[in-house]
Amino acid sequence: MIKRFIFILLFFIQWSYSQKIVGKINDQNGSPIQVATLLMREGTDENPIQEYKTVRNGQFSFQLKNNYKSLLLEVKSFGYLSEKIVLSNPETDKTYHYDIQLFSDSKIVLKEVIIEKPKAIEVVEDTTKYNVKSFLNGNESKIIDVIKKLPGIEVNEKSGIIKFKGKSIETVTLGGDNLFDSNYTIGTKNINVNMVDQVQAIENYNENPLLKGFETGDKVALNLVLKKGMVDLSGSMEYGNGWNDSGEPMNKIDALLLGISNKNKSFTTINFNNLGENKSPIDYYGFQFNAEALKEDQLKVSKTLPESVFSSNLSDDRVNLNNQLFASYNSIFTITKQLKLKTNLSFINDRISAQRAYENTYYLESGDIHTTDYTNILKKPRQYRADFNLKYNLKKDASLTYDLKLQKEDIITPTEDLQNKTTVFESRLTSESRYFNQKAQFIKRFSTDNAFQATFLHAISEIPQTFNVTPDITIDPLVNVNFQEVNPKKQFVNADFLLLGKKNKKKFNFSAGWIFNSTSFLSQLSDSDVDAPASFQNNYDYQKSKIYQNGLFKYFINRWTFEAKYSLSYLHQEFTDYETSVNQKKNDFVFEPSLNLSYKLNETDILSFNALYSQKPLDERHLFSNWILTNTRSLIQNTPLLNFTKTKRISINYNKSDLFNQFLMNGGITFQTDNGNFFQNTTISSQLNKSTYFFLPTNNNQWNADFSITKLIPYLSSTFRLNSNYSLNNYQNRINNSELRNNQGQAFRESLYVKTAFDLKWNFENETSYILNVFKSDENQNKNKNSILENHFKLYYNPSKTWNMTAISDYFIPSLNNPSNDYLFVDFEVKHNPKHKKWEAAFVLKNIFNENKFEQIQITDYSLNKYSYNLLPRYFLLKLKWNF
Repeated sequence: MIKRFIFILLFFIQWSYSQKIVGKINDQNGSPIQVATLLMREGTDENPIQEYKTVRNGQFSFQLKNNYKSLLLEVKSFGYLSEKIVLSNPETDKTYHYDIQLFSDSKIVLKEVIIEKPKAIEVVEDTTKYNVKSFLNGNESKIIDVIKKLPGIEVNEKSGIIKFKGKSIETVTLGGDNLFDSNYTIGTKNINVNMVDQVQAIENYNENPLLKGFETGDKVALNLVLKKGMVDLSGSMEYGNGWNDSGEPMNKIDALLLGISNKNKSFTTINFNNLGENKSPIDYYGFQFNAEALKEDQLKVSKTLPESVFSSNLSDDRVNLNNQLFASYNSIFTITKQLKLKTNLSFINDRISAQRAYENTYYLESGDIHTTDYTNILKKPRQYRADFNLKYNLKKDASLTYDLKLQKEDIITPTEDLQNKTTVFESRLTSESRYFNQKAQFIKRFSTDNAFQATFLHAISEIPQTFNVTPDITIDPLVNVNFQEVNPKKQFVNADFLLLGKKNKKKFNFSAGWIFNSTSFLSQLSDSDVDAPASFQNNYDYQKSKIYQNGLFKYFINRWTFEAKYSLSYLHQEFTDYETSVNQKKNDFVFEPSLNLSYKLNETDILSFNALYSQKPLDERHLFSNWILTNTRSLIQNTPLLNFTKTKRISINYNKSDLFNQFLMNGGITFQTDNGNFFQNTTISSQLNKSTYFFLPTNNNQWNADFSITKLIPYLSSTFRLNSNYSLNNYQNRINNSELRNNQGQAFRESLYVKTAFDLKWNFENETSYILNVFKSDENQNKNKNSILENHFKLYYNPSKTWNMTAISDYFIPSLNNPSNDYLFVDFEVKHNPKHKKWEAAFVLKNIFNENKFEQIQITDYSLNKYSYNLLPRYFLLKLKWNF
């Protein structure tokens, strides 16, 4: 009896001092959820469930049976995302009130681009899955041909950079393995479309599973899910042969091998072509930066003497007269359960030829200057590269990785240039690039809420260059030169320590580290017989050392996301010019904050605001103070100062991503002002332009507005996409020692894209673009204006499941001021893919009307530049492909 009394007494004492929980559970529209479940745990979700409660009609009120030091309350309901609430150190004999809102489950089966094929897209949590088969029309060859069509994904045709929902992707994984790193174009440009079952866009991506959950939402990756039959060894071999209009052979050889086993995954490709195709990740035609080059820009020394850059409004397969051999081997070996080795080997050898005709008119106060150049250029790049990654899992909660990159590149560019129809210059530019990069990284996960990362990086790069020209170039009446030599070297060291954490709806990380950057530079401009004066020689050392502490805090509250970042550093710079006996030292405390706010209007719409303030030291390209000859028409020098460019930027953006209805819309306005920058003072003559870059603490500012909308119209079986961009740039310069000129540049681009998916044998794609560029200067109110019209049309005809035909028409008007100067390109291709056969064949006719040159117009605030270039001539090609 006494025991029973004591038990009842203790029970009522516990009941009277336990916590009470009351509240409501509604959906995103504010309506009560009919049935839900409350689960209670001590501390974290790793602990067992202590109590549960079934809630009906969206209201609950109950007394906890146990006392908790830390209570995790999880709310679940079928068809909705679960919600978790943490109650730390709850007080006894207290009532806690909660109004809980649950959102619909993010697993959505979406409507299809090609209506008759269900489940084209599926969204599961952070992953958007695209069914490749639903986006095929029979004319695709490589997986990049499909990726370009996927809603929400953009591909830069020149650089190969891929964006998902406006964010650049980190990498493209193959079956979940990061085989290519930032050089993912090796995979996207070469993997056959028939090997891939699904393309997955993964948000909040992190390659290392130990850091899963600590992401701040910035990283995105694509994952290629292979078809189930892609096991052991599979691949293809393709051979194409034909002739162009001049009787010269046109060739293509493309072989790839995919190997998959329990302990190894490898991808090998070998490609040769002279069709203008670039299968490598490096763009030697237009020198567009790929994703890796953008990442490693600060690690490498800049190239002083620029290679010939062939910018073009046309696609590379019309203008790139190449002879490219590209080979790549990429593999991941599982040596033990704890140890993995990744290897990436590649080789590029190319021969790019170009004929250019330039007509330049400079509008100056002293009178107009007109110049002409007719050039024959031959660029011969060769690159060897080897990357190694060794990853060792020390324990389940720790890993150690080591990365090594070795790269050797040689480019020889002989050029023949007829200047002003009077003088022929023959020149030869030789560039040798060497790059070494090693990185060691240790990661330790202490708990579900904390992790630590230590990174040590060391990089060395150098790009010695020589430029020979015949006959000598006259700099002034007393100085003739014909040989320019430069030798820049750079060493970069970084030690970084990062602490990552999360708690409830908060994420944070704090890093501290040290960066050391050392650059040395030698150059000499001379005559073959006599050394040039000291004003044509450079010899300097530049060192930059920074101790920094960075922080990030991200907080989620209801529909709001708040992210604040800062960087606090102590920067020491020292510059010693041995030619001019100038020594500059500068020590600065640098604070760089940024703020990002976003509000989720509903499941598909997000409104965001971004603001930042940054302070960047001078660009290392503006360090040399004496003259350097960059080509037969250009001399440059600088007045170096160790000052900062201070940037303020704010932007407002709206994003709608309704994949269920194939409705995507993005819009934003950005304003940026730069205080302190290097300005250009250019002295122009008919033979040689001399430019001096100097620093001034004045402001430049820029406005930019973007808008794009993509919508599937189901009853029309068509997708429409409208893209608009407008930029306004206010900047300054000096021409022929004038006063500082205030200039304004405006650029506007509008494009409309239509794609059909009729249940017919005929379908088409069409994109029409209008481009307008306007420049004006305060000293000359006359505007330099040029407008361009482009139209790209593709017609598809599929008479049966085994036959596919494509007709392509590209129409250009380089200047609407002279609409009669237009260009029309027409191509045709027919493909035959027999059912249940391993082979396929295609016949191609390219540039049927045999357009042999193309003219473009570029304008600035003081010049009008016309240049024309040769094109790949008309050719036909027969292609045979065997899949195994």
